[in-house]
Amino acid sequence: MRVSQVAFDRFFVELPMPEPGYTPLADREEVGHLVRFLWEYATPPVLALVAGDASWCQPWSPRRVSWEPEDADSGAFEIAWHPDRGSQAVVLRSEDDLRRFLAACPAISRVALLWPRVDVAKSFMKLAENGDWRGAADALARFARQGSEVTVLQLR
Repeated sequence: MRVSQVAFDRFFVELPMPEPGYTPLADREEVGHLVRFLWEYATPPVLALVAGDASWCQPWSPRRVSWEPEDADSGAFEIAWHPDRGSQAVVLRSEDDLRRFLAACPAISRVALLWPRVDVAKSFMKLAENGDWRGAADALARFARQGSEVTVLQLR
């Protein structure tokens, strides 16, 4: 794993490129390095926003939210308001939660990680509003290229 600070408020994390039969988020060692970086990046816990089918999120007691990540593999680095879609948010309270979540996720490009600005409850309240989602988070992480690229953006 290689971490580059590409701007004062942005980090770019590169994991090995996916190949047939290999995805970096299925590699325990790579996931371990990534989880340590993400967990130490900002104050835990972490909120994960999951767009689309989130039935696999049941172990984390997902909550419905109207904000969802745009597909990072398409080049977007945004979270958009979609009141009619079934987006879910889960709270990841430990490094082990984050590790298990990343390993279980079937479509990582449709996930965004948010570090709550104040606390989890206030972040959920802010996400319930149909205004700017940036008030809910201190930082945002987005995944691309089957999890081999992660961009972390500091919002404060």
